[in-house]
Order: sequence, then C-alpha cells, then structure tokens
Amino acid sequence: MQSPLPPPGRFRGAVAVGLVATALLAAGTTPALASGPAARVTATAGVAAPSWAYRTVSGYLPSEEAPLEATATSDDGSVVLYQARVDGGSDASLLLRDTRAGTTTLVDHAHGLATTADQEAETFALSGDGSTVAFTSRAGDLLGTDVPNGADVYVTDAHGGAVRAVAHPGVPDRDVREVSLSADGSRLAMVVGHAEGVSVLVVAVATGATLYRYDGDYATRSVRLSGDGRTVVYGATADGTSALQVVDVASGTVVASLPEWSGDGPQVDRTGTRVVYRAGEGPVPPGGWFGPARFLVWDRTHPADAGTEVLAPVGLRPTGPVVSADGSRLLLTAAPSDGGSIPSAAYAVDLPGGATQLVAGGDPDGGATGTGAYAGSLSADGSAVTLWLDGSIVSATRSSTSAGAPTWPGGASLSATPRSSTAVQLDWPAAAGDLKGYEVSVDGTVVATVAPDKRSTTVTAPDATAPHTYAVTAVSTSGARGTALSADARALAPLAVTRGAAGTLHLAFPLPAGTTGITGLRVLRAPGGQQADHPAVDPASYAKVADLPATATSYDDTGLAALTYYGYRVDALHADGSTSPLSESTVERTDLPDAVPVLVSGVGSTSATVTWPPAPAGTPLTAWRVERQDSGGAWATVASLSDASRTSYADTALTPGTAYAWRVSAVLGAGWPVRSWATATAATTRGRASRASRSTRRGSWAGAPCSSAGTSSSAPPTSPG
Repeated sequence: MQSPLPPPGRFRGAVAVGLVATALLAAGTTPALASGPAARVTATAGVAAPSWAYRTVSGYLPSEEAPLEATATSDDGSVVLYQARVDGGSDASLLLRDTRAGTTTLVDHAHGLATTADQEAETFALSGDGSTVAFTSRAGDLLGTDVPNGADVYVTDAHGGAVRAVAHPGVPDRDVREVSLSADGSRLAMVVGHAEGVSVLVVAVATGATLYRYDGDYATRSVRLSGDGRTVVYGATADGTSALQVVDVASGTVVASLPEWSGDGPQVDRTGTRVVYRAGEGPVPPGGWFGPARFLVWDRTHPADAGTEVLAPVGLRPTGPVVSADGSRLLLTAAPSDGGSIPSAAYAVDLPGGATQLVAGGDPDGGATGTGAYAGSLSADGSAVTLWLDGSIVSATRSSTSAGAPTWPGGASLSATPRSSTAVQLDWPAAAGDLKGYEVSVDGTVVATVAPDKRSTTVTAPDATAPHTYAVTAVSTSGARGTALSADARALAPLAVTRGAAGTLHLAFPLPAGTTGITGLRVLRAPGGQQADHPAVDPASYAKVADLPATATSYDDTGLAALTYYGYRVDALHADGSTSPLSESTVERTDLPDAVPVLVSGVGSTSATVTWPPAPAGTPLTAWRVERQDSGGAWATVASLSDASRTSYADTALTPGTAYAWRVSAVLGAGWPVRSWATATAATTRGRASRASRSTRRGSWAGAPCSSAGTSSSAPPTSPG
C-alpha cells in the first residue's frame, strides 16, 4: 500500500492532518456493508482505550535523521517504506526497513554508490508482498544516464537491488506524478503529465509493455491499482464534470464513473470489487470550522447504488482515505474541526460498526500514546499500523485487553536478541498493575511463564531458517491479560569451525533460507589463548579478518598460532555500510602438524644424529624429549632439550654393530599433554657387535628391520611415553 500523504516537510505547518481511511476489501472477508445513499457508518471517537504495542521502525541507519510522515507498509506489516534525511542532506531519502531481517536499506541511492540521490523521491509505492519499490524522482544520478526533463518513475528490488527506469512509451517530456503497484509488484500504474495533457498508464514492470492507457486534458495526481492489477482507479474530467473512473485494465472498459468524487486520492481493494473515496463534507456543526468528512464505499456488486457512506468522528477534521486490505478497518489522522491546536491523533475505525479506537497521539503531555501522530499505512488485516509518532516511524500492533489487565509504560517495546542458532533473548520493561507474571510465546504458542520480578528470559528458537514472532504478555492475578509486546527475530545461523592443516581453521556458514538485504559477509575473529583446559575469548576483542561476497559459505583462516583457541562469528554487511550479526559465535583451536619419522644420519660405530622438524611459531613448547630403544628393548629418555629452537641431537656412546631406534616428543606447557613429534626410525651402528649383544638382539628384537652400517630404516611408530 502507498501513502496518500505528501512528505510532511511540505505541509507540517498546515492544519492538513491526514485521514487514513479506505476500504480495501478482500474477497471472502468483506464486511456486510449496507448499500445505498442512506446507509451510513459513523465513527465515534474515544470508544475504546488504547490497546496497541509500539515498536520503533526508524533510526537504525547510522546516518539517519528525523523521518518524514509518509509511509508504505507490506500486507503482513513486516516491511515498511518511509522517507528520512540521511548524512545531513537537505533532501529526503527512501529507506526500507525489514523488521524480520532486521535491516534498513537505502532505496534511492546514487548510481553505483551507497549515497543519497541528488534529489528526493516525490511519490512512492511498495508492493503488498514487500518485494518491489516504485518511486518518482527528478534526480539526475540514479542511473548515471538520467535526463533532467521531469520526474521519471523507477523500480527496484525492495532489498537494495539495482534501480532501473520504467518506460512510459509515447509520452514525451514526461512528468510522472503518482505511482501504484500491484500486490506482487508485476504491474505499475502511473499518472504522467506532459505538454498535451495528462495520461494514465498501466504497464508491465518487467517489460515496460503498456497494458492500459488513458489520455485526457486533466487527471488527478492520484491513481490506484487493485492488488491483482486488473482494476485501475483515477480521476478524470469529461464535458467539464470531474468523476472518479473505475476501469477494467484488460478491456479498457469503464466499469463505473463516480461523480461525487471530491478530488482526494481513492483506494481500491485487491480484487477491484470496492472503491473508497472522499465525497466532500457534511454540514458544519455549530461553532465549528468544517463539516465532517464524507467517504463513500462503492461496491461493484451493486453498481447502481451511490455507495455506503462513512462519516469521520464528529468534531474531528480528517483528510484523504486509507484502509486495510480486508476492509475491516479505516485509519484516521485527525485534528479538531474547530481549528484548535491540540496534538493530532491516529484513530482506527472498525467496519461496518464504526467503533473507533485511539491508536497513538493526542496526548499533550506525551503520555502512553505520545503527543502527535500522523498515520500513513496499514497491514492487510489492519492489525498493524505504521505511523509517524513524535519524530519516529512506529509500528503499532493491535492487541485485545481485558478489564483489570496490567499496562505497559509509554513507548514500551520488546527486545529480541539472537544469542545462538537455537536461542533468542527477550527483554522487556516492567508492567504496572496487580501482576501475576508474564506469558512468553513464540509464533502465538505460549512456551514459558516468567515471574513478575523478571524482565528477561531466553527462549528456544524453532529454527534458524526464518524469522519468528516472539511476544510477552503481562497477566494479572485475576487472569486479565494485557497488550502483548512483540518482536520478530531470526536466530543466528550455525557456524561450523573445523581444524585443517597446522595453523588453519575452516569455517562453514551456510546462509539461512530467505536471507535478504545482504551485500556481503564479514568474518570476525577473537583470540582465545593457549590454555588447554579453557579458552578465554573476550567478546569485545572480535576484529575483522575478511570481507566476503554475500554468496560465500566458507572461509579458510590460515597462518594461525599452533595450539591456540580462536573465536569466530560472521556478520552481514548492508548497502549503507552497517553490519548485523548473522551467525552464532564458535570457538575452536588449531593443532600441531602430524608426526613424521625421525631422520637418522651420521651413523658411526658409537654415535648417530637424529633430526626432526621445527615447531611452528607460537607453539607452547617447553622441551624436546629424545628417546632411544636399544635392540628392541624398553624406550628410555636420552635427552631433554629446553631449547625450543633445537631440531637435532647427537647420540653418543653407542655400541658398535647394534640396532637402535629413536623417537622425539614435544613437551608442552599451558596444560597440553606430551605430543608425539617424530616417530621411531631404526639404524644399526657400524662395526661388529659383541657375542652378548648379538644374542640379546636376536632374542628380543627378532625380525626388526636392520640396516647395513651407516643406513637407517623405519620401525613401527610407538606412542610417546
């Protein structure tokens, strides 16, 4: 849905507070509205107390400043498009917040750069599925080839894809004034001003093919496309009479011409069955400045009827309509009709009965509902409202409450922080009232009950492949339930770290399904020390190791110190340069090289030299242990060398003509056990052995390899002593 409101910087000083009120009515769930000019639904202000939980949507981009009021919301309420100034610029930029993915993306960025365009978007739209953004702009640097001859229309993937222009063939010197998208983003309607007059076009986004075209002398800025893309609604003038046109896109047939249209932007439901539009004002009440706003709901199934009339709350002055896609709720932003200066407030009006509930604003003291609210857009079922509230873009979620239920403080919100691939930490403020405790739910299922003095708990995430909705509800001792605070969060992706070659650790981090809005990955590492019995990783010591493409799923970290622990995590990189946690943290250690045979050289009649590989840099080595086996007997230590740089040992006082074997072990510090470093190699000294020596050798080492004098051979490896 797209906002009918102009950016607030252009009207904030005026009394024009936006009415957000329409009837986008889904097939099968349409309220049973009476038809005919006498049928009325009158909204009554202040019928129900606030029961909305607020969550701030704006302010996550590091360079973001105060946002403007205009917003657009996806059908499920999880994706919000709004305008805000960034990097101190004077023009507003389009920002898209995906509350499930936890990302904010700059949409209208300069060509090839993560910087703002040289002019701001004038109007914009978001497809119902949240996949596509369309906007109009006079910027000259969006594509690098822009021609500044008026406002063009652009589309982009909602998560930071390349911006591209949408063709509007046969319309010279164009000046696109308004855009509207179908629910799946495949069709786009636009109003284009040009030298010959005004055109209304419906085009296929992928190909630019024209599906419908109207040319005339005048048309309103406003155009609306039904969710299925089959019906377009716009204002036109014929024979001096203005009327709202309801047109079938495929045939070009005018289904209805609604003459009571007052000029404000209309709304149409997904199937083009119902249209809601402003039809002027009712009588001015005594002492008032304006009459109540009148809105008509035209129903295609009753084309001869003038439509059901919906009156705004008495004493309030709303303008322009927006409604939930299922037709169950209108949203009004209203100020006093007598021109008073009390803060504006947003009201939700249930159809068909007209019961009205304060959503936010209207409190001069800035209490639980805030001071000033300007409504912008609704989710499809009306349960989520996106609005401007006291300088922030806020998502308000409706909850039912019961008498005596605990209440949250003003601006209360739930924080959902992923801690691992299986756990999410929830934090919330204290609720007021006769409190029994808090119910914690995941995707609507209660999973835990928390004591009233607790403000935090950790719950098990169903999986790490998709976001889930977490909620906390305060419950009184009588069982009355308050408004639920909710937040969406995705558990951290699992991170597998395995030991490779010496000094190498291999990271594997497959991305969760549906991960979007990521321009790259950042691998971070923190040292964990060499103590064998416990790694000591400081979370504050993580530092960047490498930046990888967004499609990467593994990384080899090489050149690491031996027998050392390291902590790893992977963060997501976004187009604006910010990062967010993507994977859980995992700790693993490096290893020592595999043992190799001892090299025996310089074998004489009474001596030989054994050599082994050096230890890698950083090995916590305290000594080399050189052991010898005489003629197949027991192993005995012949040297303990504390010089870690040593790689050889000359063994003397050997017996001529005798078979020996040598092996080397690394004696380690920091609690590590002795490690086999160089396995056994056998050699026989030169000369003739004594009779006793030959007898011993035959009796106790029969069959052992025995080389000729001055050579060596390998004996079976043995474990270190």
